[in-house]
Amino acid sequence: MATKNTEREIKLSIARIRHGKQKRIEPNRKLSIAAVADEAGISNATIHNRYPKLADEIRKLQKEGIKADVEKKQTELGEMRRKISEVRKQFNESEKALRKIAIINLRMAQEINILKAALHEQNANNKVTVIGKGSVRKKT
Repeated sequence: MATKNTEREIKLSIARIRHGKQKRIEPNRKLSIAAVADEAGISNATIHNRYPKLADEIRKLQKEGIKADVEKKQTELGEMRRKISEVRKQFNESEKALRKIAIINLRMAQEINILKAALHEQNANNKVTVIGKGSVRKKT
């Protein structure tokens, strides 16, 4: 009779761990024979020696869980690579736009210098002195 209850408790422990509803162990523990034994309140040896079919089932479920984790990580990795590619594309477009703005800025700075020189020359011809911002005094 105790054997049936132990087997039932092992099966329930497996189910609780798979669904994240552990009662005795930490919620972050993965499915393993040790975790099932701790959750069921028995030793690892009990599962290995008395319930080898359940031990095999636990190992099988472990492999499935690992495979699912790997697939999930591969999907996440693919998504991250796609995002990185998108960000690189945006960065390159921003760099191009910045280069265009820098060229325009340089041209405008050159034009300002040309206009200042022309204004200075015109003021010299008219014998005018520029005082401060926009104030003009005629030379005598």
